[in-house]
Amino acid sequence: MGSDAETKFDVQRAVRWFAIENNNQAWELIESSPDYLHAGELLSRAYASHRHWFEVGGPLEKQRAEHLVATAVSFLGIVSLSVHHADACMKLSDANGDLQTAFDRAAALECLARSHACAGLADAANRRETARLAGELIEDAEERAAFARLLNSGPWFGLD
Repeated sequence: MGSDAETKFDVQRAVRWFAIENNNQAWELIESSPDYLHAGELLSRAYASHRHWFEVGGPLEKQRAEHLVATAVSFLGIVSLSVHHADACMKLSDANGDLQTAFDRAAALECLARSHACAGLADAANRRETARLAGELIEDAEERAAFARLLNSGPWFGLD
């Protein structure tokens, strides 16, 4: 029989695993299911990741969790939640300052722009341009390409 050290369950480690796993699966759905046949699964995964990051994550993980949920609900056209989570993402981005990467800042601006487009707000096009310009500041070529895919994907509710 094993010792207590061998059988002890690490809750924090498990919660972190669920945060990462649900995050990755939600982004796979966003990137691969433009027909939104999996809307329920997308929402479940995005909110599960959000919930777990808010338990074990730091400020940056919380910002990224808000971005994921804002993106998911925007892609599904859920206006009030889109704006709510995008605003939360931007507040965290503003508070996180230099803790975040250029990608994180550009992504926060992108989800705010998308949520405003989803809501039909007049400033959406200007916000999208601000996000695009922020994306140009991403030094890593792979991250810059990932941001460009995000910015150019999904519904832009008349701005496309």
